[in-house]
Amino acid sequence: MDPITHFCSGIVAKNFLTEKRDIKTTLIFGLVSMSPDIDNFVGSFGNPFLYILHHRGFTHSFIGGFILAIILYLITKMIKYHDEKLLRNFYILILIHIFLDVMTNYGTQIFLPFSDKRVGLDAMFIIDPIYLIILIIIYFISRNAKRSIQIASFILIFAYPLTSFAIKNFYELSLNNKNITITT
Repeated sequence: MDPITHFCSGIVAKNFLTEKRDIKTTLIFGLVSMSPDIDNFVGSFGNPFLYILHHRGFTHSFIGGFILAIILYLITKMIKYHDEKLLRNFYILILIHIFLDVMTNYGTQIFLPFSDKRVGLDAMFIIDPIYLIILIIIYFISRNAKRSIQIASFILIFAYPLTSFAIKNFYELSLNNKNITITT
């Protein structure tokens, strides 16, 4: 997914994960949601093949994501930001990032270092403006809403990609021939 969508998924999740509503918390949660894409900078060291090889690699894996959450937790503590369950929340944000990238055709290497196989479900484009608009609307609706609305908003982060995946597979399977049908 694109960085803006990752940021928005993080601030929607923030409304569910913490009671804090200040701009500092919103920025931290949004930036943490984007953080696995730090591996984008690998390709800027002169070899574009490094980017293809390493983007959506270790920082997009379950273990690498947890290590990244710990590093970000420690950095956040150094800037004297306090929140309950901060490490847990950071890991959840990173897992959401990983989930969204798995839903694209490019996929991620979620099982690194044990396997370098990419997992990609091809349910969404890397840039999905409809999903982005939905996330922005959900953020503003859930920002100061009742807890039940915040829970529903958190679930909606996953509902759109999973529904897209289900519809795509339903149509491909119902036509019984994936070789001539591509559903997006």
